[in-house]
Amino acid sequence: MNKMNAVVIDDNPAAIADLCNLLEAVPQIELCGCAANVCDGLKMVHDTRPDLIFLDVDMPDKNGFDLIDLLKRNREHIPYIVFVTGYDHYALQALKAGAVDYILKPVNAEE
Repeated sequence: MNKMNAVVIDDNPAAIADLCNLLEAVPQIELCGCAANVCDGLKMVHDTRPDLIFLDVDMPDKNGFDLIDLLKRNREHIPYIVFVTGYDHYALQALKAGAVDYILKPVNAEE
């Protein structure tokens, strides 16, 4: 089975660390990197062309939905999106934006 390349985009360093620790235990996922904001995340997606993005919604300046809009507007490679957030009220918007999953923080290994 081929591994899926993934990036994590979240402004919370503790949340990034927790999620990265969980992802490193999943043999089907190769973690390509992490970004702390949409601007850096967009560059990382452009540079690494991941299969999967674990994306926070609420970040300074721009949010996770802005990243998806920028990818679509720039006709960038659009990976599968898994939103990872502490807010349940964005779930419907995330699915409408094309997310394949929506996970509430704090993330646990079963999810």
